[in-house]
Amino acid sequence: MNNLNIPKTLQDAIENERLVLFIGAGLSIGSGLPSWGKIVEEILGENEQYIDNSHAYITALNAKIMSPLEVLDKLSEHKKIIYKSFEKILNRPTSSSEIHASLGRLTKRFVTTNFDTLIESNTDLTNVITHESNYNLSKIDDDDEYVVKIHGDISRVDKCIIFSEQYDSLYQHEQLATFQLKKLLSKYNFLFVGFSFNDPYVKELFDYVSSMLEGYGPKHYFVSDNDVNIEHLESININDYAKLNSFVDNLLSFKPSAESVIAADSETPKDKFIKDIDGSDRAPTVKGWVGRGKELSILHSDTFKVIFITGIGGEGKSALASHYIAEEEQYSLTDWRDFKEEDHKFQHKIASMIQRVDPTINAKELMGLSDEELVDLFFLKLGQKKALFVLDNVDSYIDLENFEPVNGVGYLFYKAIELDHNSKFMFTCRPFIRFASVEFYQLSLSGLTEKNTIDFFLNSATNISKDKLEIYAKRAFELTNGHALWLSLIIAQSHRGEKSLIAFLDKIESGISIDENDSTILSKNVLSNIWTSLHERDRLLLRTLAESVVAESTEDYAEILRSELNYNQYQKALKALRNFNLVVEKRGSNYIELHPLVKEFIRKNYQTSERNKYISLIATYYDKFIYVLREKLSYKLSFDEFVNFTNKAELSINAGDYQNAINSLWEVHDSMVAAGYNEEFLRVGKLLLSSITWSKKRIDQFENFYLLMAYIIRCLVEYGDDEYALKFIEKYESLINNKEEAYIRLCDIKSYRYWFKCEYPRAINVCEEAIYLLEKGNQEDKFSIAHTLALAQRDSGESEEIHKALEYFRGTTSLEELLSTEKITRSGNGPMLGNIGKCMYLMGDLEKALICYTKSYYCLFESDSHNRLINLGYASFWLAELLLELGKNEVAYYFYRFAFESWSNSSPVLSNRHRSKIEPNSTYRSIYSQELWRVEKYCNDWVKKTLDIK
Repeated sequence: MNNLNIPKTLQDAIENERLVLFIGAGLSIGSGLPSWGKIVEEILGENEQYIDNSHAYITALNAKIMSPLEVLDKLSEHKKIIYKSFEKILNRPTSSSEIHASLGRLTKRFVTTNFDTLIESNTDLTNVITHESNYNLSKIDDDDEYVVKIHGDISRVDKCIIFSEQYDSLYQHEQLATFQLKKLLSKYNFLFVGFSFNDPYVKELFDYVSSMLEGYGPKHYFVSDNDVNIEHLESININDYAKLNSFVDNLLSFKPSAESVIAADSETPKDKFIKDIDGSDRAPTVKGWVGRGKELSILHSDTFKVIFITGIGGEGKSALASHYIAEEEQYSLTDWRDFKEEDHKFQHKIASMIQRVDPTINAKELMGLSDEELVDLFFLKLGQKKALFVLDNVDSYIDLENFEPVNGVGYLFYKAIELDHNSKFMFTCRPFIRFASVEFYQLSLSGLTEKNTIDFFLNSATNISKDKLEIYAKRAFELTNGHALWLSLIIAQSHRGEKSLIAFLDKIESGISIDENDSTILSKNVLSNIWTSLHERDRLLLRTLAESVVAESTEDYAEILRSELNYNQYQKALKALRNFNLVVEKRGSNYIELHPLVKEFIRKNYQTSERNKYISLIATYYDKFIYVLREKLSYKLSFDEFVNFTNKAELSINAGDYQNAINSLWEVHDSMVAAGYNEEFLRVGKLLLSSITWSKKRIDQFENFYLLMAYIIRCLVEYGDDEYALKFIEKYESLINNKEEAYIRLCDIKSYRYWFKCEYPRAINVCEEAIYLLEKGNQEDKFSIAHTLALAQRDSGESEEIHKALEYFRGTTSLEELLSTEKITRSGNGPMLGNIGKCMYLMGDLEKALICYTKSYYCLFESDSHNRLINLGYASFWLAELLLELGKNEVAYYFYRFAFESWSNSSPVLSNRHRSKIEPNSTYRSIYSQELWRVEKYCNDWVKKTLDIK
């Protein structure tokens, strides 16, 4: 068998570690274990004295009148015998399995329907996950090595899926196990080995996922010994299963050796860059490099710990950083993060950087940390490692008044200068930075010199003579002032021949020369002339690339454009764009995107209505994945899963389809914020509210707009982005002419902001006016103004106001019922209990406050509300306050730590506001240094013990 028998996509999956092996019973049978039918037959034969009609069942089984599953269902009253027999048969000693060992070298991701232990006993895999372990199943997204036993493990035979009712429970009433399997099928390439697809439940599940994705998901393969056709699967015929070992050996030839992986990580550019679902966080490939000798010598110097590369768009800031990385070999780790000139991206980026320097850290351990805490943890984990970090396009984190980096990027910048470390940090942006330090250097890029331009042309490998190329190079230099991007686009024309190059230069020259400080001239002089020479299919691909909100792979774009271009047409279009130097290719991957200036040119040349077709193609692609995720939408989804929704919302905003954007954001608002991914939610939420036309007639047409608007403003307030919160409040207020429902909503938004900012009298005043208007008009309180009023009254410090708040929070529930610790369930009203506890505390009744706080924490911990993290933070903080007063300092410090973790992502303002009240001592510092899961476990165990919950 030669490599031509192995599909290219499968080769890539092996090389890029995107392969999951689905192991069926056939592999166990080949290793000496009996088939399912033989197991049932043995059970019947050895227990005939206990099982009536056992011989009749054996006859029906052999004649295929009954299936093994049907026989087992008939024997369900003998479960003890069946379990004991399965245990005895599948625990029989077997010799080591060469095929299992080989497969373990191919990938570390396995899924199987088998109960036996052949996979884990013949590989070094120890992370065995069964269908019943929701905790371990929820971690699959962050695990690179696992054996998922979808039907159970023989070590717990009573939990194995053996009878029809168990199959129905697993597959028809969807469990987390089948949901995670669906996600894996939509994310990775599967290779089915030893699998006959006779299992109707698994086949139905696979058909469901494949038909839903309609070819947009990864390709899956099936190893067979004959030409068999299974829908949605590509069969690989090895003719004889005796050849399976040699087939696997052939697959292993595509697996990089451990030595080459290590070498690549430190010596070659390809594997220096972290792999991610979003290909944006990879350095661009740089071709035909010339010049910049002085700049490179500064970058290679160890004099400066922090370097900013600044200059107008297209001068080669990212290219310079990428070329330097390709040359530099002294760093053990190199990491690239592209901020795409957008804010609200820092937390996800810095979290990924932390995992890069310490791969043992799980993403969920970082949830809830503030920008400052994440940066501090990053430097703690970085230590004295010799690493290089590039933060590309951080323009949105530059204060354009003082021209200094701010927010998360600013804190990282100053810490990188201040702290002792062996690493180098490089930032790129357009604005010049006004900052001075012996540890800092700024490279302000301008155009290439005339000599560099000539070298650039001479290195372009065209058929034009050297003398003529020099003439053309000088002419291009005069037209562009050495602008790197424009020169590369002009050079691409030389590959089409001398006539094309001359004609192109003539067209540019007929316009106006490009001013070194004006990138907008591009649309008239360079790209507009390239555009006219493109084939229609090339324009189709280019316009689709222009609408993407993240870098996608070439395979992704082939799928996105499948309805418009066949594969051959797509490849021709991709080749043409590459030849024109229009595509930015990401190093060591097949991810591609456009330079921001090229993207800007294409978008600005078309009205929104003309762009919708291309945006729709990409949005439809995201829909395939959203469909799978929608079924289990909760705060337990990962960041990368939530981003499918926000990316689609961003595409809809770009298309002017605000209703779809509202729908996408409203669909995930609760769960995404509950998960602590406020930053990404607010990034797109701000984009929506900033893009929409604030006209009452226009906005009234959108379903759920006002609900989403109020929610986004509240999140902005809680996150500390008061500037934008006020901006959108003012925009909404401009739509209101009368004191009707819209005015009541405005009162709700304003009063919450006043309360959150501790301006209690103003909050009470606004609430009382709203309640007066509601009572006057005999209207119900749709916006829970009374609740905000009670919050402000409670926190005002006035005894009379606190009693009013208590009566509101209590409602019709008696205090005896609220204080009862019998029959406590997770479904209790956590926020109400917390608020009542706070009133009790302020009134001096600490014993009753403790009961309410503890019950509140217990109910809130498993809540799926959008306010989960904020409310859990309050419950933990209030518990800590009270426990400290009671002298239980150590317990209090655990709850303080957990409160700050809960608030840091959902509301850094709350975290910062209350953290300063703590005077750290050795006990607190010791608790603060513990892993978050240990702190969480301590708090949960203490609450259960206090409430006597078993």
